[in-house]
Amino acid sequence: MAAARTMNANSAGPGWGLFFTTASLLMLEVALTRILSVVMWYHFAFFTISVALFGLAASGLTVYLFPRAFRAERAAAQAGTLTLALALLVPLCFALFAANPGQAMLTGFLQRAGSEGLSLITIAQVAVLYLTAVIPFYVGGLVVAIVFRHHGSSASRLYFFDLLGAGLGCLVTVPLLDHFGGPGSMFGVSALAAVAACLFMRSAGHGRVAVLAGMLALAALGALAANPSTNWLHLRYFRGREEPDVQYERWNSFSRVAVRDTGSPDSLLIEIDAASNTMISRWNGDSTALAPLRDGLIAVQYALVQHPRVFVIGSGGGVDLLTAIASGARSITAVEVNPIIVDLMKHRYAAFSGGIYNRPEVQVVNDEARSFIRRSNQHWDVIQAGYIDTYAATSAGAFSLTENTLYTREAYEDYLSHLTPTGIIAIQRYYEEPPQQSIRLVSLALAALERRGSNAPAHHIVVVRKDDRASVLVKAIPFTPTDLMRLEQHCARTGLEIVAAPGRPGIGLYGELLGTPDWRRVIERNPLDISPVSDDRPFFFYVVKPTQFWRGLLIQSGEFVNARAVFLLTALVLVAALLSALMLFAPALARRERLPVGAIPAMGYFAALGLGFMLFEIGAFQRLMLFLGHPELALSVVLATILVTAGIGSAWTRRIALESAGATLQRLLLAILAAIVVASFVWPPLFHALVGLDRPLRILVAVLALAPFGLLLGTAMPLGLRRLANGRSDLIPWAWGVNGATSVLGSVLAMTVAINSGFTATLLCGAAVYAVALALAAATGAREVRV
Repeated sequence: MAAARTMNANSAGPGWGLFFTTASLLMLEVALTRILSVVMWYHFAFFTISVALFGLAASGLTVYLFPRAFRAERAAAQAGTLTLALALLVPLCFALFAANPGQAMLTGFLQRAGSEGLSLITIAQVAVLYLTAVIPFYVGGLVVAIVFRHHGSSASRLYFFDLLGAGLGCLVTVPLLDHFGGPGSMFGVSALAAVAACLFMRSAGHGRVAVLAGMLALAALGALAANPSTNWLHLRYFRGREEPDVQYERWNSFSRVAVRDTGSPDSLLIEIDAASNTMISRWNGDSTALAPLRDGLIAVQYALVQHPRVFVIGSGGGVDLLTAIASGARSITAVEVNPIIVDLMKHRYAAFSGGIYNRPEVQVVNDEARSFIRRSNQHWDVIQAGYIDTYAATSAGAFSLTENTLYTREAYEDYLSHLTPTGIIAIQRYYEEPPQQSIRLVSLALAALERRGSNAPAHHIVVVRKDDRASVLVKAIPFTPTDLMRLEQHCARTGLEIVAAPGRPGIGLYGELLGTPDWRRVIERNPLDISPVSDDRPFFFYVVKPTQFWRGLLIQSGEFVNARAVFLLTALVLVAALLSALMLFAPALARRERLPVGAIPAMGYFAALGLGFMLFEIGAFQRLMLFLGHPELALSVVLATILVTAGIGSAWTRRIALESAGATLQRLLLAILAAIVVASFVWPPLFHALVGLDRPLRILVAVLALAPFGLLLGTAMPLGLRRLANGRSDLIPWAWGVNGATSVLGSVLAMTVAINSGFTATLLCGAAVYAVALALAAATGAREVRV
């Protein structure tokens, strides 16, 4: 074996090795978000983000505290060894973590935590699982920290490769999940890590090991291609249980869809992420066989309209379509966001379902319903949405706490504006005690009708229930006495109950809310937050009042599944804050005798960059999700645009002389601060005005809106590192660790701000943090060393 060579940052090996390393890490992060949403619960998106960023932070701290273990002459070989280990560890960790029934422990623990609160045992359980998942990110983070530690003066070039690789990892993950699923994508991560190992080993002069790494990359690609048929990597447990009788399974970047037997020959169950489901009913195409559906809760609105034009939000397995056909609909426009479900219903299960998706009066559109209806100039007699939600994490990962733009005040305004003069909106949700989901639909309708100028919005609303389900009916004009008589006759015949209606005494909180013109006062007095949510804060299922958020670690109130999410989020805020403080001050205590002057303020600068970047990124994603019409598309556009353009911005900083870097950095930070403030207020009306554009043009608008931010954001980190490398290069791993730690905090803090105050507040918080970075930027310059 040839003698090891010192790594040259200006050669191809380190830069491209870093590129493939960061690509593999981001791919792993996004894929784990998908996997954990299926194996456990959607809110484990927070868990994935924090695991990834904690690994990167801990690795930076390791390189800083043990500099003798990471000498420059061994850097290339160590980077190659670590990326080779990463390639082997990823499938192994997946097998241990996702395919092992031990994950049921945490699922069950959070169920108990939703009502019992926090204990030392539960903290220990979370810590063990956390450490198991963090290993690949820690190993990959060591590679990044080693490269930047020894080549801080080339930070502009290396940060370009770092961000470009992360952007590629984001873009590649979407088609990878679509074609190979969550488990199979682990082999894709291994292939990228093995390519990085090959490049690092060539740079180190270890040709034979480089060849072995290349062979490992080819083997990983072969395993990736073979996994759909061999099922080498797969999931066995879902929410702590095995999933029996699965006929069909397919993944895409935002869901896992499985079709299961129900035990009845006349129905099948489509499960999305093993949490939400929709039924496929056997049908022979004879409309007379559908007569019983006219008596169901989701058919109550058809008692008021004859031969309606119907718009169905989330057509799923087709029950809403069958009900509309049974009720005499003359045309149906059905919007289904999941392409897998559309494909299943049009082809594989077309015969079973009577070809419901292929009927001439049914038009099925694969799109996001809000985005579609905003762009449409059509009007319908009935707009129907039955139990449309999923507890699945989007590819956005930590950005999900059941945000749902189908259930906002602006959504109701969109629906009302697309009704015919006598049309009806019918949305079905659960009827709980204490009231939460259905009562919040009522508050949304009241707010939307009031904004449209109604002086008596309660006269436009009727609530009907059947057992633990309710249908909230809303009209653009008040319900007439004839309407109410028909509804009463229909409900008496079918066994449904009218909970609240104009001129009738309502039941409980529904009657109180609809029985007074001062309905906002009723909402304020309610212990749960049932206020109308907006597109700026679209957390329909989040019923914890902002003043009660920190009680998330204590006895829970509110909808049960989301109570667990609040518990996890509040716990992660505290853990991330503690981690950030530890990363900032522990190294100072460990090496205080030789700590450079101004080290703590310099680390504060890098801490602010990590926090501010995540606050902006999450706020930008949420702003663009409704505009682009799909979470998968928004994720790809936002992350890829920001990361790639930030890489270009980083490369541009190579032109800035070190002597003028300080003044330039301050001007750039001021520009970032001002741009975020402007975007916070300009983006909402801009995107609303342009939402009618075709999708390619909307993507172009999004890229043009984001690109200047990426260019600016990509300059702050490399300029700070270059200034730090001028006499204090040993601080770079510490800076990297602090930046990673506050990115953890930023991811969960952004979610905390968003669910309580909205996305505009999230972006403005990001601007405020960049103001802190501006105040601390001078500390990154050269200082004298204390003796």
